[in-house]
Amino acid sequence: MNTYDEGDLVRLTAKFTILTELTNPNAVYLQVIGPDRATGTYSYPTTVTNSATGVFYRDVSLDLVGRYDYNFQGTGTVQAVGAGKFIVRRTDF
Repeated sequence: MNTYDEGDLVRLTAKFTILTELTNPNAVYLQVIGPDRATGTYSYPTTVTNSATGVFYRDVSLDLVGRYDYNFQGTGTVQAVGAGKFIVRRTDF
């Protein structure tokens, strides 16, 4: 599991494929659950960026210490889900 420092800006990325070919889903959704269990919900094209065919991302500011969980979901052309988690540690500065 990745570990970051409090205050970091982290890029959460998902790649969607059909077999081995990168392909854009019709819609992409991202949910991020912070250590306080508050949920941020984002979607393409308003708050998730499509940087290349099949590649989507969202930059997230890490202002709370603890565990974050996130989940990308593609629908339509590519129906896929990818989840992850990481830890944010307190810094002395």
